[in-house]
Amino acid sequence: MDITSAVTGWDLTPEEFIKAGYRIATLQQAFNVREGFKPSDFTMPPRIEGKPPFKVGVFKDLTLDMEDLKKRFYDAMGFDYQTGAVKRERIAELGLEGVMP
Repeated sequence: MDITSAVTGWDLTPEEFIKAGYRIATLQQAFNVREGFKPSDFTMPPRIEGKPPFKVGVFKDLTLDMEDLKKRFYDAMGFDYQTGAVKRERIAELGLEGVMP
């Protein structure tokens, strides 16, 4: 946060810094939805999921359920998992009413 203050002159608290990140991610999501992207358009390569699983190391035999992780992310961010739309509560919480429909 010292770097942000030095560059911008803004004295953000840790909470304000985190909220700014949420606002950025939410605006990015709204842009993607406006442009026609759906949650199903965002996938990870099978190797990231552990398909096939690594044979050695700390991730040996580990396979991730990426759909479950994506659903949890969407829920935590206040996005609709089926459509990708940002939920009204999230828009209000982040003060984006005048920016997003």
